[in-house]
Amino acid sequence: MSYSAITGSELKDNFGIDWEYRADLFRHIAPRPASDMLKSLLRETVPFALAFGSEKARSEYIIAPIFFELRQQAGRQISVFSGIELNVDRKRKLSGFCDFLVSRSPSQNILEAPVVVAVEAKRQDFEKGITQCLAEMIAARIFNERRGRPIEEVYGCVTTGDVWRFLVLRGSLAEIEARSFDISDDLEKILGLLWAMTFGEVEY
Repeated sequence: MSYSAITGSELKDNFGIDWEYRADLFRHIAPRPASDMLKSLLRETVPFALAFGSEKARSEYIIAPIFFELRQQAGRQISVFSGIELNVDRKRKLSGFCDFLVSRSPSQNILEAPVVVAVEAKRQDFEKGITQCLAEMIAARIFNERRGRPIEEVYGCVTTGDVWRFLVLRGSLAEIEARSFDISDDLEKILGLLWAMTFGEVEY
């Protein structure tokens, strides 16, 4: 079973999750400068990945370098996992492989709590991507609680590589930023959001 199999109605019926879109939800988060290396790399890889058109190309040439930059800026004190399996409740469809997970731990050998979830929007379907992301965020919350490190807010993002959407899960309410962020114009805002979400520095 995969997280992508869960539906919006199942999120509401089985987990009591409601969600709403809000404009400027993360307006207080400051941009974070991107390194010259990342900017130079993306100038080459973004057109290539978009022209190539595959989800694998977007993941490898756009998304992964951004998370690598995040880890570098954090002094390698966080870990980034790609394609890792996260199984917390198979009966309720909270199992499967995650596109990207970020942990506040330097260890790349084992996933440790807490985590930030990132989902690649398959076929550029953001609505389906948001549903999948919410399912993984619920799983991340359970994962954190089981390891004795519960956190009040779980963060996630959905991306096609060039376009990013961000959301937060608090209790039974998920709030989704109504605005999309484009990598060509908002790279430093995207990095700022990822940094704040990773280190729990989000202000509203």
